[in-house]
Amino acid sequence: MNSVAIIFALFVAFLWGIAPLVHKVLLSEMSFKTVLVISSFTYFICTILFALYYRNDLIADSKRVTTQHILVIAAVAITTGFIANLIYFMVLKGNKSYIVSALIYASPIFTLIGGIWLLKEKFTKFSLLGVLFIVAGVVFIAIGDRSDSFVSLRD
Repeated sequence: MNSVAIIFALFVAFLWGIAPLVHKVLLSEMSFKTVLVISSFTYFICTILFALYYRNDLIADSKRVTTQHILVIAAVAITTGFIANLIYFMVLKGNKSYIVSALIYASPIFTLIGGIWLLKEKFTKFSLLGVLFIVAGVVFIAIGDRSDSFVSLRD
């Protein structure tokens, strides 16, 4: 991975790292439903503007898009976009942001397993070790704060 890609990936990690903090403050002032709807609407507007800017690329791609592509993209958007965000806001509302964030960003575990199993990707000892460190870190964060129990997922 080149250094520019690493810097951009770390910038994304920074943005995603501060998002739970901002969301936690907002959730102390309003319902998770309101935060979810406003966030989703804003994302929708940004997507429309993005589509308008890249309309020529989208038109060119439209010739290759099949019904199966649309169904897969829709299923992923519903599950990883809407449902995952809904659960995220519900859990974040009553729990510590750093614990929720650590658990949510343990996704490399599942990415590694899926990459090996579904995409037949090869992994190195270092990548496996890195994922094991992530798992250990998430476990340490979660059990290190055992005095707090997760609260109800209802508003």
